[in-house]
Amino acid sequence: MADRPAPDRRTTVLVLSPHYDDVPLSLATSLTSGALSQCEVRSLVVFGRSNWTRWFHPTPGRAWLATAIRRREESRAARRFGYRWRRADFAEALLRGDVDPSTLLDPRTDMTGTPIAAAVADRVLEEVRATRPDVVLAPLGLEGHVDHLTVTAATLSPTVSGAVPVAFYEDRPYAGHLDPEGIAAQAARLGPDVRVHEVSGPVTADLQKRVMACYPSQEDPYFEVGMAGDLARGAVERVWCRADAVLPPALVDWA
Repeated sequence: MADRPAPDRRTTVLVLSPHYDDVPLSLATSLTSGALSQCEVRSLVVFGRSNWTRWFHPTPGRAWLATAIRRREESRAARRFGYRWRRADFAEALLRGDVDPSTLLDPRTDMTGTPIAAAVADRVLEEVRATRPDVVLAPLGLEGHVDHLTVTAATLSPTVSGAVPVAFYEDRPYAGHLDPEGIAAQAARLGPDVRVHEVSGPVTADLQKRVMACYPSQEDPYFEVGMAGDLARGAVERVWCRADAVLPPALVDWA
């Protein structure tokens, strides 16, 4: 495991973003006024080849255009919320063509040991060696999006979790569709002994609007319902980790 960061420098956090919008959707409050606002934040967009926007029907032939749109949106969000990002070259699930759209979301899916999870783990380890983060944040995989669960499985692999402390953020908008008990039940995939840490104050409607202003191609009723759910229960952004993960103080003692 990596040593805790020296007190004379900022903590470096590598956030794994399955798609182009996941970091601001899930952690904008932390980035602007919570734990991550005190850190050097870098993001790796894992599934950097996309074919989804709300403006046209997704087809493989339009993937270049969808990817260009989403890269532009991510650059706008990174400037607004203060993180640096790079992308990997994996194709998202619907573009790979190996997932039935009707089962794209399934919390029962287990991506452990799959070839795509192994390939993602290798790419994440490359990024860890290049950026030397103090901690890696990966998606918790709430509601079972197959791409999110792939990154979760990759980060739980010994090759990654043995190299750097890891924690798992509550991915949105999915978290907004669940109550705290539902989130905890799905967090159990991390193992029998897990801890949770708040990394922000309450999510606000104003910040939600600022996030979505960066991603006009992705506006969808599912996002709206999830955001409303967060506001209704006064949600804060949180990360989960196994009991043996030693997280840096900047992440857990920020308040």
